[in-house]
Amino acid sequence: MTDERIFEGTPCDYTAYYCEENVWRLCKRIQQSSDSTLEEFYVIFISNNNETVALWKQRASNEESGLVIWDYHVILIRKTLNAVLVFDFDAELQFPCTFCDYVSGVLRSDKGLQARFQRQFRVIPAMQFLKTFASDRSHMKVIADGSAYIKPPPPFPPISVIGITELQSIVP
Repeated sequence: MTDERIFEGTPCDYTAYYCEENVWRLCKRIQQSSDSTLEEFYVIFISNNNETVALWKQRASNEESGLVIWDYHVILIRKTLNAVLVFDFDAELQFPCTFCDYVSGVLRSDKGLQARFQRQFRVIPAMQFLKTFASDRSHMKVIADGSAYIKPPPPFPPISVIGITELQSIVP
């Protein structure tokens, strides 16, 4: 499987560890130039109060199962009359994949999962996400330093929108 993520024949912008920005840029692209209607798309924030959510088949994993414990994760879902597709830039699955494949491969069952790793979901229409989400990337900076990043940032500027909703106010 290729690491490149393709949507409607064109590679997507992608930076590892910046899932919310990857999804935002794909939503913006759909809004500006796609044959798809943005009303079919929903942004899903996955987290919990502990900021420890278990997801499998993640590209960032060193485990055979692909398990990663994220503080949060962001994906895009497209719901049409005929299908529900999941766009997860960081999953080792087809891009996009079916909702069924995503649930069985990445989310898996909560049965047997410790309470601290169970997931909560916040669903936001993609159009609302584009209009209200911004990130100054401060959550990715080394606290002691304040200027260095934990992981290299995307090559494009941070998302800035009038009437911003910072990441910390969205994550469940």
